[in-house]
Amino acid sequence: MQSRRAAVIKLFTSGKSRSQIAYLLKEGKMFISRTLKRYADTKSITDKHRPGRPRSVRTLAMRKNVIRQIRRNPARSMRKMAKQMKTSKEMMRRLVRHDIGMKAYKIQKHQLLTTQTKQKRLIRSKAMLLRFTGGLHKQIVFSDEKLFTVEQSLNQQNDRILAGS
Repeated sequence: MQSRRAAVIKLFTSGKSRSQIAYLLKEGKMFISRTLKRYADTKSITDKHRPGRPRSVRTLAMRKNVIRQIRRNPARSMRKMAKQMKTSKEMMRRLVRHDIGMKAYKIQKHQLLTTQTKQKRLIRSKAMLLRFTGGLHKQIVFSDEKLFTVEQSLNQQNDRILAGS
């Protein structure tokens, strides 16, 4: 911000008009006007003192740290991040939602039907119909054994990930 303001002052003192400065720097005319007014009033281009309590927790360093953790593991709990950083859960939610612009959402189950999957289903269903026409379906044996899958089961209530909005 300081270098943009310094460039405005330098161009103005060299004799350029406000519209020429806006064109050269590709800045808005209001930014140029406010910078020149601030310089005329205070002879300085530094930021004005802002009233109120300065941020002590939701700082830029904290934001970068949270972004790094989310990139490493998007399914990480905001509660755990808050506990690790010794801050409140609400503050962590506010930082993620408002400062970073992300929100937690539930993973939804749905069938992935690509054209390749549809083609495979068609072939398999035709093959199954052929088996039933020959009476081979009566030779199928059912057992009470459990099939264990390698895939992890999905808990929609607890398994959430963070994503940009």
